[in-house]
Amino acid sequence: MLLFILFAVVLLVGIGLLILKEKIDWDSIPYYISFIAGGILSFIAVLGIIICSTVAITSNVPSVKNKARIYLDQKIEAIQSDYNYIQTITDDKAKSIAVVEYNKEVKEFKTELKSEQYYLNSIWFNWYTCPAYNEYSVEVVVYIK
Repeated sequence: MLLFILFAVVLLVGIGLLILKEKIDWDSIPYYISFIAGGILSFIAVLGIIICSTVAITSNVPSVKNKARIYLDQKIEAIQSDYNYIQTITDDKAKSIAVVEYNKEVKEFKTELKSEQYYLNSIWFNWYTCPAYNEYSVEVVVYIK
């Protein structure tokens, strides 16, 4: 949202440079420089607003939400499968190595989930984050001690 607001302000400044040159006597700035600067700022702002809007819309499309749900479900299933496999290992050395790898995988998953949920709860980023991440809890997978 911050980028969207920034581009809106730049657009207003660009339009101001295009329009206000005739209304205000700016003798120190030639007309063509004001017109070119206003045109460039307006173009950049419109392009930025289009990109921000596209990202915000696409992150909330049902197909993107379903894709995120499928990804998270598969990741949880893989972690649960690893957990079940580790429970069957009898060799202590092999089990300790597997536990370290498992805990690293769980940490990566929880970090990803928490960061996406943080972005969803932030007023600045929630437009650009898929809301499917709020449907899952970080407690769905656990560490092995």
